[in-house]
Order: sequence, then structure tokens, then C-alpha cells
Amino acid sequence: MDQHYSKFARIVQNYATVCMAVDVAEKKFNPKRRFGGQSDVHSATELLDHISGSAELIEARLRVACLEAQSIIDNHWNEVTAVAESLMEHKALSAKQVREIILKGRDRLGRALC
Repeated sequence: MDQHYSKFARIVQNYATVCMAVDVAEKKFNPKRRFGGQSDVHSATELLDHISGSAELIEARLRVACLEAQSIIDNHWNEVTAVAESLMEHKALSAKQVREIILKGRDRLGRALC
């Protein structure tokens, strides 16, 4: 496999992980949720179709994206909830505001670990 395709495939896989992270976070926040997430799975599947040769490979890559998303959400759950709470309060946030919320949460966590 050539290096450019491999790099492209990793980028596509990362975007699929981002798509799945929305669904993973929503399920973690509300485990009883029955609807939603179909568009996230559809978007990830569409992306993975560009780098996969078969339905089985798409499904396997989709599982990988879901596992990667689960790990990211679990490891950064405090930041996810802080951003979500701010979004519920303000309806929209700039990239700078999101960055500040995340850094503030990490700073608090760092002090708690010391």
C-alpha cells in the first residue's frame, strides 16, 4: 500500500471516529436514548466506503471508529460535559471559548492531582 493512500486512509478513519464520537457521547449522557445517531453512523459509513473494498471491511472499520471514539469520550468526559453545559447555556460557542473551557477543566484536574 502506498504511503499517500495510507495517510489518506488514516485521515478518513479519524473523521469516521469524530462522527461516531457524537453518538458515543450522547449514549453515555443518556443511556436510555432510543433514537438518534443514525446520521452519525451514516456519515461515518459514507466516509469509510471511500477507503474500504467491501461491506465487511466497512463494518470492521466502523467498529474501530466506534472503539476509538469510546476511548476518547471516556478519557475526556469532564471536558465533553463542560462544553455541553456551556452550549446549553449559551447555544453557541466560538472555537476560542471551547478551547478556554477545555483548558480550564484540565487546569482544575491538574490541581486536583497534585
